Amino acid sequence: MPNSPFGHDTAHTVHTVIEEDHQEVFRRIDQLEQVLRTPSPEQESLISLHFQALVQHQADHFSREEELMQAYSCPNYLRHRQEHRRVIRELRAALDHWQQYTDIDAIRTYLVDVFPNWLHRHIATMDKVALPYSKVL
Repeated sequence: MPNSPFGHDTAHTVHTVIEEDHQEVFRRIDQLEQVLRTPSPEQESLISLHFQALVQHQADHFSREEELMQAYSCPNYLRHRQEHRRVIRELRAALDHWQQYTDIDAIRTYLVDVFPNWLHRHIATMDKVALPYSKVL
């Protein structure tokens, strides 16, 4: 699968629906990166809008992924689910921080470095191991 404009390689899993979700989250991160780079009168509201959509997408994605893992009795399901829940709490805390302080530097660091780096590692390790059990082509 192709890389995103910012070099996010998403070709790590074998399940097509989950792979589409991965591509979508990187597309959303790229959109936020673009907004962060483009100061405008609407920048703060656009960041809020896109960030809220990213958090909701991730919560929905994690639910879909966990349903598949349960349906196919994937190993390490509980550990995987715990990691998803930890990251959703982290995403929501970052969103809350943004909404309270509109701290561009903090949100840029989180959305450009912290979250994408975690996501790459998670896809390449935990998802890559779990999702072959739920392969649907």
